[in-house]
Amino acid sequence: MNSQEDSSKVRENKREDRKALKKFWIMMVCSGLLGMMLGVFSVFLGNSDFGLQGEETRWVLKQVGVFGSFVVTTVLLLVITIIYRKAKNLYHSWDGEDEEVYAKIEEKISYALMFTSITMILGYFFFSFGVYVIEPKGASKLSAKIELWEFWVVLLGMVYAVVSTCIAQQKTVNFDKELNPEKKGSVYDINFNSKWMESSDEAERFLTYKAAYRAFRMMQMVFPVAWIVSLIGMISFGTGLFSSILILGLWMVMVCTYCINSIYYTKHSSK
Repeated sequence: MNSQEDSSKVRENKREDRKALKKFWIMMVCSGLLGMMLGVFSVFLGNSDFGLQGEETRWVLKQVGVFGSFVVTTVLLLVITIIYRKAKNLYHSWDGEDEEVYAKIEEKISYALMFTSITMILGYFFFSFGVYVIEPKGASKLSAKIELWEFWVVLLGMVYAVVSTCIAQQKTVNFDKELNPEKKGSVYDINFNSKWMESSDEAERFLTYKAAYRAFRMMQMVFPVAWIVSLIGMISFGTGLFSSILILGLWMVMVCTYCINSIYYTKHSSK
């Protein structure tokens, strides 16, 4: 690049920076005002009587925490089953050539797998929530005892969610392997993702990478929002610093993983 092209690029960069800087400062001012309002709102919440104080409210939350996993998992399994059967019916009526039908089957498989992941995550949530709402009995720590039957119900609810999700994933993935015989890997194999990607063609890998980048971009927006929510919780409800540390730590892991892999694949572009 000669000096004329170089100076032209410098001027172009300055114009882009000046144009972007105006929007940046507007965004910063708006963010500052929003942060101020959220801070005032957090203090207001902390000094108000909002909260789950009533006996009836605590009883309802306890029932949701103890039995919620069974109900939600069953409903989602019903949804997964309906999607899976629709995909199967399309597959049995497919002539093996119509690309539109093939695309519809793949779409339904993707939705089924998405709902299996949602089911498992909600199973973990209801386990955490159930343990949280179970009240220890007794006047002191030494005499406090958790209602064991409630704990066992909560634990069984999580096991039910995890086991049923694994079975649903296994059936859905095996069906995808029937549709695409070149695909390899079992969902019970710890190296399933690697084997699945190795058996995918270039077009499928590109779609996976594109979706993964979209997920990365989404999480870049979600983490700041999650941090703000944790900050409000810390100020208003005394949730402590741990939630903020956890969110920021996960955010840092994601960013560093992305950057380190970008550097690695830049040096090893053939991989």
